[in-house]
Amino acid sequence: MQGVLKKGPKVVGTIAILKNPITWILTGIFLLLTFLFGVALFVSIGLGGENQFESKMSGEVAGGMAQVSAEVIRYEPLIQKYAKENGMGEYVGLIMALIQGGRHLDVMQSSESIGLPPGTITDPEYSIQIGVKYFAEVMKQAKGDIYIALQAYNFGSGFIEYALDRGGYSKEVAIQFSSMMAAKTGWYRYGDVNYIEHVLRYYNDENGSMVLRIA
Repeated sequence: MQGVLKKGPKVVGTIAILKNPITWILTGIFLLLTFLFGVALFVSIGLGGENQFESKMSGEVAGGMAQVSAEVIRYEPLIQKYAKENGMGEYVGLIMALIQGGRHLDVMQSSESIGLPPGTITDPEYSIQIGVKYFAEVMKQAKGDIYIALQAYNFGSGFIEYALDRGGYSKEVAIQFSSMMAAKTGWYRYGDVNYIEHVLRYYNDENGSMVLRIA
């Protein structure tokens, strides 16, 4: 019967380990490190995960890549659709960068291009359809000059001939045109003379040359 009351060596060893304070300290440290790692991973995903996803998914097409919000990325299939219809497939990324500043249902601010008051269009797809078509038109009139075409998208197609007659786009030319039109219309300001910079800050071409040219 004495053999029954004796504790085996494995049981005794286990009890000794559990009673050792060093064991509890090491276990606590391990659990703390595990917890901290989990928190760090969660914060990293929360803060950087979305931006990393957007950088990979936004407008990676021929000619460059747009770095835009998820709000704009959701329109990418529509942009691709109408860009292809208008022979602008290589400019999907640029068009997405152009949309980035829009916060209304008329995402491409297309109403004025068809003679309507600003914000009249309330269907995002229709705005993209009209906006991409208009951008294709000004691009053709600008003879493929992206800078003239972008500024004309903001100023109107009248800027194209004005810029071409003065050797092409420059900030000075944009300011002169804006001042001239403001005087004609009696407005305090006409268009956005910094429109190109506002678009291109969300876009980089393959060599970064677009941004460098107007810096």
